[in-house]
Amino acid sequence: MKTEFGFDTVQVAKNRYASRQYHDFIGFQVSKPLLERVFPAVYGMELKDVLTHEDVAVGSYRFAVSRLIPQMTQVALQTHKKDLMRETPDFAKRKFLYRISRSDYERQWGKDYVKPGLGTRLLSAFLRYMPKVGLFKKLEFNNPTPQTEDLYFKSINTTVDQYRALLEAVRAGLLVLPNRDLDTGNQTKAAEYSLTDDTYAQLLSQLKDRKFNLTSADLRANILDFYSDLSAPIETKKDNARWRSVLVSLDQLKLVTPAPVAADGPAQRTRGVPETTVLPRTQVPPAIVIGFVGGFIKRDNLVHSEVQLAARLRKAYPVGVDVETFESYRGEKARKKVLDLLDSNRDGTLTPDEKQNARIIIYGHSWGGSEAIDLARELEKDGIPVLLTIQVDSISKIHQNDELIPANVIQAANFYQSNGFLHGQSEIRAADPTRTSIIGNFRFDYKASPYHCDDYPWYDRLFVKSHTQIECDPRVWKQAESLIRSDLTPTTGNRPAP
Repeated sequence: MKTEFGFDTVQVAKNRYASRQYHDFIGFQVSKPLLERVFPAVYGMELKDVLTHEDVAVGSYRFAVSRLIPQMTQVALQTHKKDLMRETPDFAKRKFLYRISRSDYERQWGKDYVKPGLGTRLLSAFLRYMPKVGLFKKLEFNNPTPQTEDLYFKSINTTVDQYRALLEAVRAGLLVLPNRDLDTGNQTKAAEYSLTDDTYAQLLSQLKDRKFNLTSADLRANILDFYSDLSAPIETKKDNARWRSVLVSLDQLKLVTPAPVAADGPAQRTRGVPETTVLPRTQVPPAIVIGFVGGFIKRDNLVHSEVQLAARLRKAYPVGVDVETFESYRGEKARKKVLDLLDSNRDGTLTPDEKQNARIIIYGHSWGGSEAIDLARELEKDGIPVLLTIQVDSISKIHQNDELIPANVIQAANFYQSNGFLHGQSEIRAADPTRTSIIGNFRFDYKASPYHCDDYPWYDRLFVKSHTQIECDPRVWKQAESLIRSDLTPTTGNRPAP
């Protein structure tokens, strides 16, 4: 990026950069309606899934591109202008200059982009004498050499030539764009580029979080083709937990028949995006299973039984059930996810029917158990019922009460052990016994029959041994899973996979 910035500064110094009027006229406008319509068709998710604060993100982009980067370019120019103004004759450069001189915007919008103001001069003086150490080391300017500048000119010329050839192909109706990695220039495939591997893994994870409800047939085929050779040295394999998550997600993707998705309304079709039909979101909300991991564990760490349970449920119920996992301190994020899933007509407000039709199950271990009950209590304030809560060795967090089950919960179960200095809530009770049934408080003892958790960190096995044993004990999670399935099967309308 520093090299690219250096090239930009060189061109500003030599009056070969778009003027300020041109930038202001273009304004770097971003069509949010267009992005919001096209994004699901291309990426299988809504724009808000990626840009949580869309207006802030767009505003930051426009400020950085139209104000901050040009300002810093002027600062670098003011500091290094003498060096930058030196010219080296070169054929590629002459071709580049010819194209720039013929550009319409230069004649129409002028050349006053490079005029620095007083603030720019003061900042450049400050940066010139500031030692380039610590945070200021990143501000050190790299002046491109004649060799690198020549490569820059040739790349621009090649880009223009190829772009013109592509336009001719469009006119002739012969355009075929290869699936090429724009960073490396090679064909996009697994293990070709580590960042591509990471990007596909992240995309797959986000699509899985949405239950692949917007994944088009083309996107599904592209992802499955990318992962067609699982023996390739894919970068994601270096993280065992993440790679297991990729494999689980691929299994789910293969089971899903993608529904067509596109821009809303025929009049809003975007050029270049295939015209397809938008299927109305089902009016019956899916069953929702929310799992909280304990401590400071990441929500997708498959070493832990809470995450493994979620993966099994996703595989067993590929449609009709949304299974989400959250960190123990992400209760509010989980609540927002629940409200979003319940909003079947997408109007931003839950109707009484949308609330009462909710089918929600919440489980958690350790602090996650406490967070599970706190989420149920928040949903009670929202007027939303909860089918079932399950706590596994629940450790109460400050300002939370994991003993008292709120009245909106229909059934609650508690699994605990009593050994060690870190042990769970031994008894839960209903705030309103006429509305909530306590299935039981089930005690496990690992002194007589210890369970070995070899995949868990050594410090967990050493310092909180029993608390860790109940988390990795498959007997506990088999019972928890049985309770969850008993509430899912009669109502989901689809048979669980074996």
